[in-house]
Amino acid sequence: MNIAIYDKYNYEKIEKADISTGFVQKYIDLANNHAADAQSAGAIVAYNITNMFNQTYKP
Repeated sequence: MNIAIYDKYNYEKIEKADISTGFVQKYIDLANNHAADAQSAGAIVAYNITNMFNQTYKP
């Protein structure tokens, strides 16, 4: 069996953090939003990735 996982590495702005999120999560959201701004400015470029796996199954 062949398994393929496709993804795009990019940043999307987090508009409003959940008020119940922890202290650390708010800093992660802040860093993400700065990366999203940098991507919008062209300093970070989004890119596509593909991961391929091969799995052998024997009943």
